[in-house]
Amino acid sequence: MAERSTATATASGGERNIWSTLAKKALLQVLRYGINKVPAAIRPYVSKIIGVVEDLEQFQQAAVVTALVHAGVPADVAAATAHWIVVFLGL
Repeated sequence: MAERSTATATASGGERNIWSTLAKKALLQVLRYGINKVPAAIRPYVSKIIGVVEDLEQFQQAAVVTALVHAGVPADVAAATAHWIVVFLGL
């Protein structure tokens, strides 16, 4: 029984990684090719946001805000962007 629960936990963790990886790739495509669809306040910083998203492993709001601010995105734009990213990628 212990082996079965370990196998189930491993499988669900792998499934989560697949979905978060797909969502991350989809977000990057939206940022690259749908720049006119993102909010106007975010548009000037799309290239910096793409760089940060590519480097992130965990999509928790505080970590995303910190990474964006460190990349040179203003704090208010970083907070709005982080909220948007976490809503869509915080699987």
